[in-house]
Amino acid sequence: MDPVALLVATALVAVAAAVQGALGFGFSLVAAPALALLDPLLVPGPVLVLLLVLTVGTCLRERAWVDRTGAAWVITGRLPGTLLGVVALALLPASVLALGFAATILAGAALAGLGMVVSRRPATLVATGTLAGLMETTASIGGPPVALAYRTAAPAVARSTMSLIFVVGASLSLAGLGVAGRFGVAEATSAALLVPGVAVGLVVSSPLRRHVDAAVLGRAVLAFAVVSAVVVALQAVW
Repeated sequence: MDPVALLVATALVAVAAAVQGALGFGFSLVAAPALALLDPLLVPGPVLVLLLVLTVGTCLRERAWVDRTGAAWVITGRLPGTLLGVVALALLPASVLALGFAATILAGAALAGLGMVVSRRPATLVATGTLAGLMETTASIGGPPVALAYRTAAPAVARSTMSLIFVVGASLSLAGLGVAGRFGVAEATSAALLVPGVAVGLVVSSPLRRHVDAAVLGRAVLAFAVVSAVVVALQAVW
């Protein structure tokens, strides 16, 4: 990247990191589409590296609030979801996958908007993890299923638990991309150049998170799900 593009990309990463640090989700949704326009090499591998750095920081900052049992079930589902994602990348057109994901997330957001609450039981959390792993590996946007599952949780619990899930999930997805030949030295170097943006966003998010209550989080989750579905669908069409 030239210096101007690097500066713009770093600013975008900082904004996306501040959003995720305050709400617990949204980094990939904000960062991935814009970074892909600047340089297609930045998606999905470098975005996942930056997400990993960010969520490690968030998880350490709010580790006392982590729902460890729920996170364990979601992570269990991420394992087969990531493997399915690797297979899907090899066998299916990206547009077919993206449109299917968009329809699934829109349906989930609609049900949540009508008052449906996802019970955080082992079976539903494993299914959530599987879908998230599949989506993140193929489209670098795996947050909506997990965000919908934790929509009614206390903000600190949602942020910290989703961060732990994203730490493991991003690591698995990066490993899968490496196996598929989609992540190497060039992608790692691009990600390293943008890490300062993550640090800035994490610092900025510290005062912002104190102003997020359960009602705000619930509305933000629904908006996040809908917008992410639209973004994924548009990516498929284009």
